[in-house]
Amino acid sequence: MIENPETVIAEVCFSPSWGGLEHYCADSAARLASRGHRVVPFVRAGSPLEDRLVETGFSPVTCRPSSYFSPITTLKLARRFRARSVGAVHLHRTQDLGVVLPSAALAGVKIRVLTLQMESSRRKRDLYHRWVYGGLTRVLTITGRMRQLVTDNVAVDPDKVRCLYYGIDGEGLRAEAAARDEIRSRWKVPSDAFVVGIVGRLEPMKGQETVLGAAALLQHRIPKLVVMIVGDETVGKVGEMDRLKRLAAQTLTDARVVFTGYRHPPGSIVPAFDVSALATRKETFGLVILEAQALGVPVVASAAGGVPEIIEDGVNGRLVKPGDAEALAEAIEELYRSPELRRSIGEAGMRNVGERFSLKAQIEGLERALRGE
Repeated sequence: MIENPETVIAEVCFSPSWGGLEHYCADSAARLASRGHRVVPFVRAGSPLEDRLVETGFSPVTCRPSSYFSPITTLKLARRFRARSVGAVHLHRTQDLGVVLPSAALAGVKIRVLTLQMESSRRKRDLYHRWVYGGLTRVLTITGRMRQLVTDNVAVDPDKVRCLYYGIDGEGLRAEAAARDEIRSRWKVPSDAFVVGIVGRLEPMKGQETVLGAAALLQHRIPKLVVMIVGDETVGKVGEMDRLKRLAAQTLTDARVVFTGYRHPPGSIVPAFDVSALATRKETFGLVILEAQALGVPVVASAAGGVPEIIEDGVNGRLVKPGDAEALAEAIEELYRSPELRRSIGEAGMRNVGERFSLKAQIEGLERALRGE
């Protein structure tokens, strides 16, 4: 816990979108509040993140920063930080640094933590980045690979940068999960079907097309094959769902595809899967891997980004070349033909979450950063 429970923590994210980054901000606010901290979210007005926070009982402070540099917004934020006695800020996007860090300095907020969730090898050693990163007390990365990229390329003191893996409450997920057959019945999926599921926003880089390509190769080798595509299109962008539906209609004659839209919590949909696929071409971490593992579902994932830090190939999951539908199909077929392998990988996945990616370890690491440690 933070030593002074009266310290107000500002969870700050001005993203207009909804995805893993925004989900993490909402979850951080809820988890810190559940441990007795006073948390005030600062978010973009009218964003899905604002809606989610309101649904969970918060009263977010809202504004609409117009750019990386917005003097008016900076002054407004400083007044709001002071009015709420904010003592620590937790940021989630580098785009917000230029507005939020000057506000925090003006308001006398001494603890300023950034959690980085997107990989980048871009060099950031110019005067602007020296200034903004110099104003942070801690930079948290969600993989060891990302920590190395940051220390190699960003103008930040390496001693300020620490890896803090995502964590989840595996026991809680399992306790609240719906039954496999109940979920299948809801989506009219036969109980004896072999279901491959993919969870993520509907956009080309997330790999739904690769999963459909693998299904096209498998449809005559796996009877009653069903692909469940879970997720919505990116906010403000349309057309990807229609494109995927056309692709499925053109290439799949003996396999069925079910589009469920966004579903939360994971236990309301993932237990229906026989295999969970993560087919992104680029992936910083892959929280959906942990969610599937916690629910005992074997995972086949792209060997991209930080994913190999989660999965040991053949032990607690399978790793395949990103974007390779044939390799993905081979890994899925191997699991289809060996129920014992599915069971052992599923059990090893549950152990992996409990031993290396617990929610307790993550939240305690965040609390240390917000204490200035």
